[in-house]
Amino acid sequence: MASKVGIANDAFYKIGVERISRFTDQNPQARYANERYDKVLGMLLESHPWNFATNRATLTQNATAPTHQYNYKYLLPQGGVGTPRCIRVLEEINDYVFKQEGKYLVSDEETLQIVYTGFVSD
Repeated sequence: MASKVGIANDAFYKIGVERISRFTDQNPQARYANERYDKVLGMLLESHPWNFATNRATLTQNATAPTHQYNYKYLLPQGGVGTPRCIRVLEEINDYVFKQEGKYLVSDEETLQIVYTGFVSD
């Protein structure tokens, strides 16, 4: 399995730039890789419903309801032990109507179960 540094070095090699030993090296390439790696990974994960990054979750209602239009508000998975941060909702299990607003889903349904792409760093 490729490491983060290995992936970054593959990219540096392809563009003819000096490779790095670690993301904390004191050179422009390492600083750039450290700054951009997770952002680019997130964009790639969001661009396609990758099987390895697909997860399921039953969402918990937020104590604060939306101000209008929908009755319930649900916090999307934010990451943590065993639950990757949600970066793209793929579907709602029961085909209920919902809308994503920032890190929340809003809906008129009392429960929401979703399939989502989660941020996977391995």
